Amino acid sequence: MFAEKRIKKNQQNNWSGAVVWDKQHMQQALMNLYQNAIDAMPEGGELHVEVEPISESELEILINDTGIGIPQKSSLKSLTYILRPRIKVRGLD
Repeated sequence: MFAEKRIKKNQQNNWSGAVVWDKQHMQQALMNLYQNAIDAMPEGGELHVEVEPISESELEILINDTGIGIPQKSSLKSLTYILRPRIKVRGLD
């Protein structure tokens, strides 16, 4: 998905806990964000994905790219999901 677009994906996961969320919706949300990043980097670039713990029951997913950007008034400041550590979700890579 990224290599053919000359995009280097850097991923760092600092969360070792389990999460509870709708796997299908989360995958779709991430795919939409990835596609937006690809569209913003027609000449290639870098995509950085980082998962950081906020607390024992919260994590933050940070997605940054070297693309052209979003106008300030349209940008999302952050996307935060509050999660209960109960079941593991796999297959988001």
